[in-house]
Amino acid sequence: MAQSQFFLWRRVNVKTGKDDNVLIQAGLRDSVLGTYEYVFPKESLSTVLAIIGKIDPQDIGAENTIGRRFKLAVLRKMTGTKKIPKKYFKEAAEIPPSIELGNSERGLGHLHYGKVALHIIGIKEDKVGEMRYKTLRKTFIQELL
Repeated sequence: MAQSQFFLWRRVNVKTGKDDNVLIQAGLRDSVLGTYEYVFPKESLSTVLAIIGKIDPQDIGAENTIGRRFKLAVLRKMTGTKKIPKKYFKEAAEIPPSIELGNSERGLGHLHYGKVALHIIGIKEDKVGEMRYKTLRKTFIQELL
C-alpha cells in the first residue's frame, strides 16, 4: 500500500524557468540492517506522517527514555538520517489521513497497519540538481530521488 501512494513532485524547467509539477509514485528502498527507506518528495513529509498516523513526535518512540533516545540516535547515524523537525508533526496533525474525492467512488486511504509496526528512525534529504530527460528534450532542477 505504501508504494501505491502518489505525491506532487515539484521541479523547475531549466530552459523556461517555469515550475513543472508532476505526480510521482512513492517507493520502498532496501537500506541497512533490514530496514527500508520510504522515498517521496521532501515537500510531502507532513502528508506522509499524516497518512501513516504519526502526528505526534512521541509516536517515534513510545518510550521516551534515555536508552530509547540513544538507540534511535545510533540508528540514525547508521542509516544516515536525522531527526524529523517537530513542525512537520504539527502540520501533519492538520492533514486528514484519508480523503473522499467529491462525487466519486474514489478516495485516498491512510496507511494504518493492523499487524505491521512502523518504526520511524528519521529523515534523509536527497540532493537537488539538474536532470536531463532525453525523451522529453528537457532539463529540470529537481530533487534527485
